[in-house]
Amino acid sequence: MSARDLAGRPAYCGSARVRNIGSHMTISSSAKGQRLRVPRPTSLRDHVQETLRSSILNGEFQLGEHLVERELCEAMGVSRPLLREALVHLEARGLIDRIPARGFVVAQPSIDRVAALYELRSALEGLAAQFFAERGTEADIASLKARFGELYALIDKPELSSVRAATSAFYAILMDRCGNPEIRTVLEPVLDRIAFLRTQSMTRPGRLGQSVAEIGKIVEAIKARDVDAARIASETHIAAAAESALIRLRDFPQD
Repeated sequence: MSARDLAGRPAYCGSARVRNIGSHMTISSSAKGQRLRVPRPTSLRDHVQETLRSSILNGEFQLGEHLVERELCEAMGVSRPLLREALVHLEARGLIDRIPARGFVVAQPSIDRVAALYELRSALEGLAAQFFAERGTEADIASLKARFGELYALIDKPELSSVRAATSAFYAILMDRCGNPEIRTVLEPVLDRIAFLRTQSMTRPGRLGQSVAEIGKIVEAIKARDVDAARIASETHIAAAAESALIRLRDFPQD
């Protein structure tokens, strides 16, 4: 998908690739049209960065897709220096790569690297679940259950952006109230590097229901204050998520 496609203008760049790999959940077409149209707040730089980041994480740019700076500038109505600053920021976070004589492309991690990142995610989220079961207050647990209920309600009528938002809300509670804020600090760049694959994993037939059931076991263990069961349930969930993500990654050609 090119920047002009996202801005609702005719596309003329042939380098962008759009791939439909099959999904029961879709990004609403109305949201796509103005995705990269950036408002002009006080901190325009932050909005440019977040707009590009969200578009990448939502799968509106494909793995390995060339980010044409001229098109992006026109679509967002921003200057080349401001766009370049945002791209450098995303490069530092591992979302895009800079290719000599070509420019920026959406990062396409190798199978080995994705497996390693999911191992790290498993360890960190397992600790968060363990600590939450041990340290979370009853109010914290009630908040976690409420966020899980919102995610559970989406099983029958899944829409990608809603599922992503509900999942993020659940994990925000888990990370923020586990009693160790450094876990989230370390975990966030890891999640950025696999966010596209997490989104694609959710679209596999049957995966959402399985994922919600796995998360439900984490919640039950936390409610029971069973620290070992909470950690194991989290690690089991991430292992299944990793397997699903790697299946999706193999749908893309590897260098």
